[in-house]
Amino acid sequence: MYRCDQCKEVVGPRIPLLREVVETRVKLYPVREKANHVMKRGKLVWVDDAGGEGKEIVRELSLCARCLT
Repeated sequence: MYRCDQCKEVVGPRIPLLREVVETRVKLYPVREKANHVMKRGKLVWVDDAGGEGKEIVRELSLCARCLT
């Protein structure tokens, strides 16, 4: 059971919770040296993670099926 963030009604059991992303932000991930290990020519070798840019969820709503549509 949960309460819908939009209509504020309590939703009964065995009814799936649906989430809608409302706000995101850009996140910069730093370079990590020797972060992952992979098999190369039968040996475990540590490789660097290049880092990069991605998105993170800042805020999301828990909605019932009626409010999502």
